[in-house]
Amino acid sequence: MIVYAVICRSRDAAVLAENYSPELGGNAPQVTLALMQRLRDCPEYLSNGESKTFAQRNEEADFFAFTSFIEACTGGANTALGDHFFHVMNDGTIFFSCLSDDPDPRSHAVCFMFLHHVKDEFRSLYKERKIEKANAYGLNKDFGPHLRSAMHYYNTNREKLARDAQVADLQDQIESMKMVMGRNINLLLQKGEQLDMLVDKSNQMMDDTSVFKKRSGQLKSQMRWRYYKNSCLCSVLAFVAIWFFLSCACGFNFSRCIPGNSSSNGGG
Repeated sequence: MIVYAVICRSRDAAVLAENYSPELGGNAPQVTLALMQRLRDCPEYLSNGESKTFAQRNEEADFFAFTSFIEACTGGANTALGDHFFHVMNDGTIFFSCLSDDPDPRSHAVCFMFLHHVKDEFRSLYKERKIEKANAYGLNKDFGPHLRSAMHYYNTNREKLARDAQVADLQDQIESMKMVMGRNINLLLQKGEQLDMLVDKSNQMMDDTSVFKKRSGQLKSQMRWRYYKNSCLCSVLAFVAIWFFLSCACGFNFSRCIPGNSSSNGGG
């Protein structure tokens, strides 16, 4: 359950409002101030817009402020390590935080639901200018009852809210799976379209190859026929040329080139 809630200004770690349950012991406000100062001075622990849960551990010597906070809140009792968790939300100019004693992650989700609720209510009531000008604990009288009412509601209904948070988480996972499946289906459809395009291009290339082969055969036949025709024509032209030259030299009946005919013509 939530045993302590506090709202601090991030620039100077001033506590603006707080509320704690009767079960809380120790000097929680003083130690919380040291904790907020640590977060202010070490922004790498919690950047602007981040929400984190810090668990107290002996081996984390760097988190001395968290260890001191747990020791103060438990009144120095012999408490097992990790029994308390400090949930913090950095809203830029404001630290919204609460302390819980339930290690169940579903309860941690409820704590952050509580912080979101407190943040929305706080931001709706106070302008940034008023927040910047407020003194330490200056808004506690006005906003303290809101913290008390919210803590009572979320502590009383934490089991139901935890189930709702679990259901919401499952719904988010389902939506995420649906988105992933949708992307995968789109990729498959795109790949299918690409495969269809490749098949079409392959068929087109095969058709072009068939046309090219057919035209190549036709061209080969035409070239062969042209070769035969030119060969015949050249042969005829050669024969005519030889006959013409022989006719010019020997006469059209070749009488001048026949030895017998030459002697007969000479004797007469």
